[in-house]
Amino acid sequence: IQEQVDYLTKKLFGSSSERRADDIPGQQNLFDEAEMEQNPSLLEEETVIKEHTRKKKATHEDLFKGLKIEKVVLPLPEEEKICPVCGTQLV
Repeated sequence: IQEQVDYLTKKLFGSSSERRADDIPGQQNLFDEAEMEQNPSLLEEETVIKEHTRKKKATHEDLFKGLKIEKVVLPLPEEEKICPVCGTQLV
């Protein structure tokens, strides 16, 4: 009984991984038969995926290339051309 307790404690609290050195009989080897009977030539087949190219993002210049640019300068009165904090001339 002590050996069983030690074994189960090791299984429960010991390091775990998918590969185990001490397989439980009849539990871990359920699918080995299918792997043994599988045709090895099927494993060598490669799947080729067609490559694609990404679309180039439109830049700001490309988006507004055909638009006309009109610059409008609005004159300010002399009292608004002076900074209210330091009193210097604004440009």
